[in-house]
Amino acid sequence: PTCLREWRPPLTGLRLSLRPSPRTFAPETAHAERPTERPASVDPEHLPVAERPPADVGSASDVSDSTSTTLRSVIKPRSLPRPRKVNKVPFVELYAGRLQGVVSSKSDIKRVYVSYFEAGTGNFYCSTNNNRPCGGLRGSPCKHLQELLKEALLQFSAERIVNYMGLELDPAKVKGHYELLRAFKGGPHKVEAGMVFSRFLTYLNYVSLPATTAPIPEMTWFVR
Repeated sequence: PTCLREWRPPLTGLRLSLRPSPRTFAPETAHAERPTERPASVDPEHLPVAERPPADVGSASDVSDSTSTTLRSVIKPRSLPRPRKVNKVPFVELYAGRLQGVVSSKSDIKRVYVSYFEAGTGNFYCSTNNNRPCGGLRGSPCKHLQELLKEALLQFSAERIVNYMGLELDPAKVKGHYELLRAFKGGPHKVEAGMVFSRFLTYLNYVSLPATTAPIPEMTWFVR
């Protein structure tokens, strides 16, 4: 409108400025330029990936040490007094209320015996993987059962065997497998050898897998 174009300030020397006052936007500008401060106690692992500080890799020797640590087992194995005789007893375990395993035959290299002791009852049995009874099983544990007990004592320790099998025995007084053998008060009791032998075959499949730190589908049953 014409009236607005012809308007003049009433006071001489007064100038109108259309620029915003610096004071008006000073707090907002300062707030926008100020970086977001986080408490000093915040763990970098809890920050978003994009905001985490770069990792300090260090020297080549540090990388080597980190790699070797990654390749190590997360479960520290028990230190054994001597190496296990896997050629005589390739498989031994505490499972399903039994001390059970597979024992090699001394007369035939192609034959193996499935042996077990039962927790609670103290029963035992020994047969081939084809369910043929051991010839040395005459009312008392045979040599295969004794070999199994020797390697189990080495593998698991006397305390663990006594507690698992429910034996009335002081683990501190166990000097050898004979003390454990006398603590089993049961007799021969036949079970199907296939239950133990199938676990032995599965065990062989696991130990034949190449070593790796990547997830193994065959071992997913172990992850809870």
